Amino acid sequence: MNEEDISQRLREGGLTLSFDTNALFLNRKFLTLCDEVALWNQRLGSEGRQPVGLRVCTVAHSEKLFDLKQAFQDAFDIGSIMAAFHSKGLVLESFTDKHALALAIRLGEFYPDDKTWREAKRKRCIQCVGLNPNQVQAASGTGRRCGATVDWLIGAHAHAEGYVLVTKDKGVEMKHLKRVELDTLAEALRKLMSGAA
Repeated sequence: MNEEDISQRLREGGLTLSFDTNALFLNRKFLTLCDEVALWNQRLGSEGRQPVGLRVCTVAHSEKLFDLKQAFQDAFDIGSIMAAFHSKGLVLESFTDKHALALAIRLGEFYPDDKTWREAKRKRCIQCVGLNPNQVQAASGTGRRCGATVDWLIGAHAHAEGYVLVTKDKGVEMKHLKRVELDTLAEALRKLMSGAA
């Protein structure tokens, strides 16, 4: 979504945003955005419109918790983390059978057989280590043992719920999803709050 699209959705209210891991990792920008959404929700409420919801799928949440565990080691305190999480108006949502079904359907549409799926996983693994897949064609490996990325899970959750995913990722995992980059969202919100949009 571009800035105009997300501005319109914010104006209408009732929008729900789901945050990809890369948005959660923007720490200060992410937390500031949550505060700005809270202020925008006050305005929406005063006008009788539904608030903007903030959601985090447990898959993205687990990646952020891992990052925090690495950063704080023995000082890692899940109680404090969750208190801060809830104070920002964030709601944690589980990845359920509904989301598993959405994932299976999306994957089945993109990759109708084992061969195309394995080729896609192999290509992704090669890209993850910084190589160009077109230059590594002669390398052995079928892709059978390559893992799928968690982006498929996060994307399927947002898709199944009808949420707009806040992400900077543009890979195939996010193709055909309603999505917006955090900076675009923040700029749209800033303009709305100032009356410039």
